[in-house]
Amino acid sequence: MFSENKNGYMTIETSMVFPVIVMGVVFVIYVGVYLYDVSVIKQVSHVAALRASQQTDLTSSEIKAFAKNQLNSLADKKLLVIEEKKEEIEVSGGKVKVFMSAKVKMPFSILLSEKLKLWEIKSEAEAVRVNPVKNIRSIRGSDDS
Repeated sequence: MFSENKNGYMTIETSMVFPVIVMGVVFVIYVGVYLYDVSVIKQVSHVAALRASQQTDLTSSEIKAFAKNQLNSLADKKLLVIEEKKEEIEVSGGKVKVFMSAKVKMPFSILLSEKLKLWEIKSEAEAVRVNPVKNIRSIRGSDDS
């Protein structure tokens, strides 16, 4: 049933290859989670900018507070491996800009350099503030305000 050759070379080869395969699978899963967080951050910043730009009767400071509230409520419990998150909102003239950045938790951060910015996510979204009534009237060519 078993061969008479008991050198044990298969055990040695398996003990060397198996950890490499496991680390590869874990790395692929972690990259997938990282890409999920990238897409969530980009989506959240774009949706928050769009929703804030639709608030026509608010002041700039109220729009900033509204956008910050939208960022927090949209990203709540959706980000998986984010260590620290920063938001910056600018309301100027007819635009709302939302900047969002985050650092990703690294499992072996002691082994990696702090200067390695490969795992940093940044997103910038901009939306134009348009008053729908004035916009429709300008398209129709009437100046009834």
